Amino acid sequence: MHYVTAKGILSAKNGMNLYRGCQHGCIYCDSRSSCYQMGHDFEDVAVKANAIALLEGGLLDFCDCAVAITAPEALRIRRIMARDGITEGYARMRITAQKQDEYYRGKCDCELNNATESPEEFRRDARLFFERLVEAIQEEKRHG
Repeated sequence: MHYVTAKGILSAKNGMNLYRGCQHGCIYCDSRSSCYQMGHDFEDVAVKANAIALLEGGLLDFCDCAVAITAPEALRIRRIMARDGITEGYARMRITAQKQDEYYRGKCDCELNNATESPEEFRRDARLFFERLVEAIQEEKRHG
């Protein structure tokens, strides 16, 4: 396995290609064909090291609206600790390693704040939020 810097990860049919190659070694596999222009041994998987940045940068072009889903930091910490069985310090470290909410707010058209206490409450809030959002987008498309 080796890492490469790629130009893109989205295919023409909206498929996602995060790597090239395969370690299974099936001799009859069509992906081994020279038409795919692999510049290395097929079993030496090329991992696209910049895949996350390409994904974040390229998806907005396909969307009518981007939604930032945020939650208060204290609630996020509590949820991560409960889900993953980790300490508060480690949960804070994981959150600190992520981009701040302001980054997503700046990239997105609107925000859905997940400050609910239960998954059921958030499911209800999210359903209502997205129903209204879809209606607004459809209305905008009808009236240009």
